[in-house]
Amino acid sequence: MYAAEPSAFDGLEEQLANAVGAAASEVVKNGDMSFRTREWARALPDKLQVLEAIELAVGILMQSRGWGATQARERIFSAADRAGIAADSVAAVVAELAS
Repeated sequence: MYAAEPSAFDGLEEQLANAVGAAASEVVKNGDMSFRTREWARALPDKLQVLEAIELAVGILMQSRGWGATQARERIFSAADRAGIAADSVAAVVAELAS
């Protein structure tokens, strides 16, 4: 059984476990893990695109400024924090300026 809300089955664990012939702790644990795994898998392509954009900008800054990877990454995240925008937006500007 799956639910959109994390607390949808609160207080019903024993009844649900009895209905499927399992221990309550296993029913809740397995259901929750599967739901989280599915959400994580759905979000992964977007997260990889963000990471790719940031790492491209890191490489550009390393090449153009002579910075190490850590310093370039810190500068991207620091600029994003100061501007109140996402780091991949800063990375997109870096890439655009480099082209």
